Amino acid sequence: MKNIFLYLFGILLFVSCNSDNKGTLIQESEINIRISKDPYVVHPILSPTSRGRLISQYIFKPLADYHPVTMELHPILIENIPVGKNEIVNGEKVVSYTFTIKKDAIWSDGKPITGLDYMHTIKTVLHPQSNAIAWRPYFEFLKDIKIDPSNNKTITVYYDRSYMLSLEAALTAELLPSHISDPEQLLINIPVSDITNPIYGDSTYTTIINNINNSKNLKLNVVQSGPYEISHYEPDLYYVLQRKENYWGLNYPDNPFLQAYPEKMNFKVVPDDMTAVTMAKEESLDFVELSESNVFMDLKEDSTFNEKWRFHVPQTMLFYYMAINNKHEILGDKNVRKALAHLTDVEDYIQNINYGLGVRTTGPFHPVKKYYNNNLSEIKLDIPKAKSILKNAGWFDTNNDGILDKEIDGNKKDLTLTMHITGSTISKSIAILFQETTKQAGVKLNIVTKSYKVMKKENLSNFNFDLTLSAISTDTAPDDIADKETLSVTLTLLLMALLIL
Repeated sequence: MKNIFLYLFGILLFVSCNSDNKGTLIQESEINIRISKDPYVVHPILSPTSRGRLISQYIFKPLADYHPVTMELHPILIENIPVGKNEIVNGEKVVSYTFTIKKDAIWSDGKPITGLDYMHTIKTVLHPQSNAIAWRPYFEFLKDIKIDPSNNKTITVYYDRSYMLSLEAALTAELLPSHISDPEQLLINIPVSDITNPIYGDSTYTTIINNINNSKNLKLNVVQSGPYEISHYEPDLYYVLQRKENYWGLNYPDNPFLQAYPEKMNFKVVPDDMTAVTMAKEESLDFVELSESNVFMDLKEDSTFNEKWRFHVPQTMLFYYMAINNKHEILGDKNVRKALAHLTDVEDYIQNINYGLGVRTTGPFHPVKKYYNNNLSEIKLDIPKAKSILKNAGWFDTNNDGILDKEIDGNKKDLTLTMHITGSTISKSIAILFQETTKQAGVKLNIVTKSYKVMKKENLSNFNFDLTLSAISTDTAPDDIADKETLSVTLTLLLMALLIL
């Protein structure tokens, strides 16, 4: 199986080049970072988008996360990454993980971080009235949580053995302070298996959950576990993160997740790329991420500018893809989808639209993943082959109007398709180039521009579309294509964009 096209871009990032004469980066006490949108919600489990994590990652910490270099799970709040143990519990095959939170791990108010906080966080996610819906699917296969009675920092979790992401799910959620949200430990005392029982939906438990739900917009004076805190902010303008004094995590200088190098980080909301560039030239920004490749490349060619700035293109966990509606009366034929694949000049898109900064892939998995298949062949642009495939599938230009047609269910149908795009620069450019190559094969392509919100409501949610260009973020965790949440969200491209069934 191959996608019509699937490629990922890097972050277009330039960084203020403050260095000594030996080229060594000098540590700044204050840095200014551009973010293109205000995340608004930076709550560790209630933030609806990944933008919130741009800031929350410095404020709240999970038990473990993926190391930026090794891409392997790395302990943060816990001593070590546990090894799973296969067990039979109550007649069920489960895998258990036992781990211990660091002895000196404390909340910002001085209270110790314990297994009670872990249990409270997971049960908050699982409670039906909680708004932490993004996290809930990862705990669907959770069977139980137990705290060591002799050491409340040692926890054992039990997962259904069939769930391949059990370790990742068990370790990567940021913790909430139970002594703040649930001081009487009411949620903690509910058995995992009973958390959805209506008896735990009465006013007492509802009050706890509602208080947590309503805390999603809190940003100041929040009890937290990370090395920074938000000292002040202005919606749509900026967030100021101040380094905490005497932070316990600084006792682990080799752990990249627990460090706090600059004293202050100013996240400035700058939606427009050119405005961000102007601010960079005025030295009011130190880190700038760009969305437009042409702006990035022009700056690299600016000798005066690049004397003071360093340019980086680290790859992101982001795919750009074309989704095809397999339920469509024309696109339901895999031969039509094969022909469209040969009318897609992916290399041209990457080289001429994105200045060669993209990386082509041949499947739904990121190339950095160990199980990525490097032996799959890429589908090449081949207009004559596309014409041949369509001819063999019964498509001919019977009225010489330049558009192929075919009788389907007794009705003559032109090979006319509509592509929905959001109107971004890259989507417009790809759509126009694709329109040119499809025309050469006798396929008429109409282009319709809509906002993603409208498109999702009117077209994508009910399969009322032919083709669309989109992007999707993946995670550093292993891809579980059997997981229903993964299928419905993370791997949308497998549901809608497969060329060959």
